[in-house]
Amino acid sequence: MLSSLCFTGACFNARAQTLGGVSAQEQEQLISRGRYLAIVGVCSACHTPPNVKPEPSKDPVDLTHDRLFRTDPDWFKYLDPQAKNYLSGGVPFILRLGPTSSGLVVTTNITPDPVDGIGTWTVQEIADAIRQGRRPKSAVARGRPEFLYLFPPHISYNNLAREDAMALAYYLKSVPAKKNAVPIARRELPNEFEPSADTNPAGPLSQNDKAPAGRTMERAQYLTSSLVGCRECHSHHSNNQDLVAFVPEHEERMRVAKQGAAAIREYKKDHQWDAAEPFLGPLIPFAGGGPGDPYEGAFRLGPDLPLRIGEKGASLFPYPGFAVLYGGNLTQFGLNGPGSGVTAEALVRAIRQGIATTPDEYGRPRALSQVMMWPFYSSMTDDDAYAIAAYVKSLSYIPNEVNHLTYYGEDWEGMFTQVFGSPPTANDRQIFGKK
Repeated sequence: MLSSLCFTGACFNARAQTLGGVSAQEQEQLISRGRYLAIVGVCSACHTPPNVKPEPSKDPVDLTHDRLFRTDPDWFKYLDPQAKNYLSGGVPFILRLGPTSSGLVVTTNITPDPVDGIGTWTVQEIADAIRQGRRPKSAVARGRPEFLYLFPPHISYNNLAREDAMALAYYLKSVPAKKNAVPIARRELPNEFEPSADTNPAGPLSQNDKAPAGRTMERAQYLTSSLVGCRECHSHHSNNQDLVAFVPEHEERMRVAKQGAAAIREYKKDHQWDAAEPFLGPLIPFAGGGPGDPYEGAFRLGPDLPLRIGEKGASLFPYPGFAVLYGGNLTQFGLNGPGSGVTAEALVRAIRQGIATTPDEYGRPRALSQVMMWPFYSSMTDDDAYAIAAYVKSLSYIPNEVNHLTYYGEDWEGMFTQVFGSPPTANDRQIFGKK
């Protein structure tokens, strides 16, 4: 399914065979492994721009294409199917950091282009940047910021085994180099949100040379804590006493909050928490999204999705109208959960095919939301998929009832208010392009 996005061997850059340090056979194995990790790690979702023209067009065909991309929930099919801009960056993220604070981060070109991409970096420098969130000195000397702004799942890449980071680096060196038709804008962040040595890497670096292997619990825990986005999409921070009772670190979190800003920064670094996120209470892992946390487990859907650098909109995923989607409660399938009878096979179908574990009201198979990255996970091996399914079934049930989808139609303010807990301010209207 993913071959159209340049994940097949035919798309490899032949010069990757000459990368130094290892034999040609070892390079081939590393590239193959890196390709797999890049797929299940969903690198392309952020680093491949939408398949639209660099500049807005008034041509009716182009206008229809743009409108479909913004309104059809099946966004995957618009993700550059001919691989013309695979991993070339340029995807804009408008960050709402507070009522009067905002920023813009545009994903970077991670192809081997020597000017626009990372072509001058060594494989070791790429691997270090992946795990540590820091560019090499040569890139800094050319005017690039030393510290990367870490989005999930990059905030967890410090947990990657060294060999996996190197495999990703070799793979990135092997893909075709792409130049950017439109220069990628520099990020714009308030000084207090600029990443630094206090935030990058997002936690202690893994000291493991190799990742756990096989259909094991260790393998599943490794994947979900380092690369695969189950935790980031199906969790949220909360101070709800009924939920935090399930989280042992709640008392520590409250103690840290009382100690002030310096203690909070240190805690975030030690616990792999995005420095830009408010200190919202403990993470309720795998229990689904919920009100009060706009950054984890919550997704803004709508027809104003920005497709190009310079465009504005409040949505993160396309949809016919404005809506809020929360990640589901995975612990329902665990010990003593109401879905504990769901089989591992059914969970694997959900992971790899996007088929819900329960049918619709007519008894037909029900599709999961396209926010769920199953088109990427469709390439997941049996061992990895079944390991994750077994891990989910081992979780202790946390009774968090999730209101999965709330539809607001043309009411973008309703969507915004649900996610952020208050109506949009004048600054919010400006950054999202609203009157």
